[in-house]
Amino acid sequence: MKSFFLALAFLAGSAACSLAQTGDEERMKNCIMTADGQKMVGAPRAKFLDECLGSKAAAARVVPQQLRMRSCAMEATDQKLSGKVREDFIISCLK
Repeated sequence: MKSFFLALAFLAGSAACSLAQTGDEERMKNCIMTADGQKMVGAPRAKFLDECLGSKAAAARVVPQQLRMRSCAMEATDQKLSGKVREDFIISCLK
């Protein structure tokens, strides 16, 4: 488990070193937020972050509000919410 966190710290550190502009930093923050919202861990998280940070075209199409919406919708799905309860949850999550 300790090696997992060391590998994750290394991945985050190496990704942070390659960021040259504020837009890249924002994209990294959005990728991490999406991974957190989907509760990704381990190799799937590392693969997702690698693909997310490597895709400038995809990042240009997705705005932070969309990322937050996805994250909230995933949480609602994980909690098996539906109908009005799901809608209210997502609205409160986005605030």
